[in-house]
Parts: sequence; C-alpha cells; structure tokens
Amino acid sequence: MSNRILISFGIVAALFMTSAVSAQELDTRRALTLDAAKAMAAACIEYAEARERTINVWIYDVTGNPIYFHRMDGAAIVGMETSRRKGITALKSGATSGEVDVFFEDAGIAGGLIAIQSDWMGNPGGVPVIVDGHLIGSVGAGGMGQQPDHECASAAANVVIPPDQRPAD
Repeated sequence: MSNRILISFGIVAALFMTSAVSAQELDTRRALTLDAAKAMAAACIEYAEARERTINVWIYDVTGNPIYFHRMDGAAIVGMETSRRKGITALKSGATSGEVDVFFEDAGIAGGLIAIQSDWMGNPGGVPVIVDGHLIGSVGAGGMGQQPDHECASAAANVVIPPDQRPAD
C-alpha cells in the first residue's frame, strides 16, 4: 500500500511541475478588441472629417481577420478594396504599406507579381500596430490620397500604440 501512495504522490508532483513549467512558458500579449478597433476607426474618421474628406478604414487583428470596417458616406467604392489590401500588407509585412511600396519598386516586375499573388498593396495607407515589440494588428485607410491615407491610418494606430513606442513619421 505504501508504494501505491508514493507512486500517487509522485504522479501528482510531476503533474504540478509540468503545469508550472507550461505556465511559465506562456507569453501574454496584448490583443485588439472591438472597442479598441472602433476607437481607432473613429480617430481616422475624425482625421478625414477635419479635412472635409471621406475615408474607408479597416482594422485587423494579428490573425488577419477584420475586426472592424467603416466606410464614410460618400467614400469612394474603390477605397474599400485599396484600404483592405493596405491593411493586409501592413499586417503581413510588419511595415507600412508605403515602405512595402519602395520594395515593390526596387523589385521591378517581380515586385508587381508578388503584389498580385499576395493580395498586398504598396501604396501608403496601411500601418502595422506594434505594441511592446509585438505585432497585434493593422489599419488600412483609403480614399483621400497616399499621404493623407497614411496619416489617417497612423492616427488610428496611435490610439492604441503608447506614445513612447510610436514610429517616427
């Protein structure tokens, strides 16, 4: 009987040690919520309204799934697609879609083929959301022109990116 008890205690101790090791190896990361995505989109919309313009804005989580989309009344229909692709580009590359545009230009024909095959878009307006060194999502904005789209997406991303972690534009 005493051997069974010792074996039982040994098994229980091993289970506790295994669960303690597993818990120590887990990484806790920030994640975008629906409320955060709505606030981000609102910042982009506010940016557009202040300039009497319209915008389409997509907010993605780290898995590439859209959390939120908003198309302002009167925003260009084509901007729905371009903003979607800019957000995907920023997410998959971890860089702004404008930075990816430079890569596409330097790559010549191969860059164009990569863009077509990957669903990426190398125009400014896509911004990755990086917090504490981790990519947690992205923003894609389209409809106002390249530089304003980038600034709008940056305003959205900066809703959740701490000031000391924001990239210099």
